[in-house]
Amino acid sequence: MIAFFRESNLYKIEVTGNGETIYYILDEGEIMGVNKVLCSDIIIYLENGEINKISFLDKPDGIMTPPDDEDPENLKLDGFNWLELSRPLNKWDIFKWK
Repeated sequence: MIAFFRESNLYKIEVTGNGETIYYILDEGEIMGVNKVLCSDIIIYLENGEINKISFLDKPDGIMTPPDDEDPENLKLDGFNWLELSRPLNKWDIFKWK
C-alpha cells in the first residue's frame, strides 16, 4: 500500500497486489448490505478522513449480501491480525520498534 497526503491529510491509498475490502453499505445510517471484494489493484479516495470512492482496477471478484445473511467469520479480512499493542497511536510511533 502507498498512502498519499495533501497538506497533512490522507487523500488517497493505492493497494497493489492481493487487495481485499469489506465494507458496509449505509442508507440513512442503516446497514443495507455488506460488500466483500477481492482485487489485485485498488485505489481508495478519501475526503475529510472518510472514504469517498473505491476503484477496483484489475479483475475484481466480489459480492454484496444483506447484513443478516452473512456469516460473521466471512466478515474478516483473510490473515488480518489487529495487533493492538503494536499499532501506532501517533505519527512518532512509526519510528519505535516494539
